[in-house]
Amino acid sequence: MYDQPIKVKNNEYSACPNKYLKSRPDYGIEIFDFLATVIHDNNLAWDCATGNGQAAKTLAKYFNNVIATDASESQLKKAVYKENITYLQTNELNPHLENNSVDLITVASAIHWMDQKLFYEEARRVLKPNGTIAIWGYTGKNINKSMDSTLDSIINKHLKPYYSDNINMAFSAYSNLDFPFKKIESPIFITQKLYQFSDLVDYILSWSASQKYLTIHNQSPLFLFEDELKSAWGDLTQKKLMTWNLNTYIGTL
Repeated sequence: MYDQPIKVKNNEYSACPNKYLKSRPDYGIEIFDFLATVIHDNNLAWDCATGNGQAAKTLAKYFNNVIATDASESQLKKAVYKENITYLQTNELNPHLENNSVDLITVASAIHWMDQKLFYEEARRVLKPNGTIAIWGYTGKNINKSMDSTLDSIINKHLKPYYSDNINMAFSAYSNLDFPFKKIESPIFITQKLYQFSDLVDYILSWSASQKYLTIHNQSPLFLFEDELKSAWGDLTQKKLMTWNLNTYIGTL
């Protein structure tokens, strides 16, 4: 189900929901298996900043009900349908949730875009006294040893001026994230995806800086670095395995 309780402006990924859906990695199963060992009940989860439901669709296997919210209408229209997921367009606030009603809150690859103070206040309102909050994300660029230096070059030479300051938190592996909860120690989690060359292109073009370049110049930035990217890839008929480290914060009230 998709509903619109609050009118909010779209985010920086609203213009490319298809590329985002096709190229961005899911989060594997290990992090969700771990969360299942630390929650106290599995009635209700809230996936905040769900995008197209990449985390919500897996949460639905563990919880009776999942509320998944995002500011982007276009992302939500591409969201994965499950009978026990309700999609809502809203921001850090979720007025549809009652006080002390949520067993688990998740934010996957989005906390750097959010008003964290506002979100944490809302999290304290809706979490049960023994509820759990889990935040994770990846840097986006350190994903394959044979391609990492080229991705760094593309960012530094062509796209860096188009990134907002928010992205610095992701680039620093969330090391400066304020997390005002009792932290639960967790293993290291990764997620992987096998890419064709075109998948890596779509992945780069799904970056917020690429989208901003497109908005300002009315053309894709691909021409700036396509040759460099092809040279680093080598045989374009071959696939490469991409690996993202999930920088994770898990805690309780």
